[in-house]
Amino acid sequence: SSWFKSPGAPGGTSAPDAGARDGGGSASAADVDISICDADNGPFTHEVNHPYFPLEVGSVHVLEGLEGGTSMAGFRATVLEETAEVGGVTVRIVEKQDTIDDTSPPEHVFYAQAPDGTVCAFGEDEGADGDLEWEAGVGGYLATVFMPASPKVGMVFEASHGPDAIERSEITHVGEPWETPAETFDDTLTILEEGPSIKR
Repeated sequence: SSWFKSPGAPGGTSAPDAGARDGGGSASAADVDISICDADNGPFTHEVNHPYFPLEVGSVHVLEGLEGGTSMAGFRATVLEETAEVGGVTVRIVEKQDTIDDTSPPEHVFYAQAPDGTVCAFGEDEGADGDLEWEAGVGGYLATVFMPASPKVGMVFEASHGPDAIERSEITHVGEPWETPAETFDDTLTILEEGPSIKR
């Protein structure tokens, strides 16, 4: 649930093919060591400038999922000037508002960039009361890789690491064009997520 696309550096995610990994659908070991996102391996910066995931303060991105021409899901993501201390790191806050049910409270996702350029996720709240749904270092949750520093096809990384489950993502395409109803993007990144969930 913590993804959006910047027009300046377009990207996309999609659901994994059950037979896409190891010939049998089970995820391979992560290529990107999750420890890169450990708070002790800083210094981290909340000024995220990854080319595929830049978080420019004030930028707003609206994503919509269509099925048969009908809007089935969507959200508006706003990069806030506000920062927070989460998991021992100063993080940038991205506010996500459901655009199908705009009466629902906004959610917030917390990101920071590691010294090598990897974008890490440190927590997320549910929006209703500001309580964190998960926070790195609390209750068995770890900060996870959201965007590797140098994405390459075939790269696998842990996108979610909790006490009961670990979910991995795999980069399947880099630098390919992608046509959408809004416009055509020339340089996209496609990530398959365990779940499955589909986000572009």
